[in-house]
Amino acid sequence: MNGDKTLEIRSARGELLAVVQVKEITVNQPEDKTQKKEEPGQKETKGNDSEFLMTDPQKRYLFRLLAEQGIENDAAYDHLKKRFKVKTLKEVSRAAASQEIERILATQKGGETYAH
Repeated sequence: MNGDKTLEIRSARGELLAVVQVKEITVNQPEDKTQKKEEPGQKETKGNDSEFLMTDPQKRYLFRLLAEQGIENDAAYDHLKKRFKVKTLKEVSRAAASQEIERILATQKGGETYAH
């Protein structure tokens, strides 16, 4: 029967009204499991499969922390590019962003790190 299905439609009294035959077909090709899927907003960096790029929440938090120090807009963007030694913030890894957040927080707290 190759996975084909037959559906009989009957009235409340049991009279056969229609017979529908459904054939099983494959619409999509099987997924290639050798390719790793990217999570939204987390593209892999070149050279290191385990390291992801800075997330949007990390970027927003960095800008907020810098704004608290009076560094805003283009100045904050330029400050971060220099700090990370990149041409664009799209090149910054998630780990590097986390380290910078921790560094700024430690500086703001007088050298003490926050234990969550």
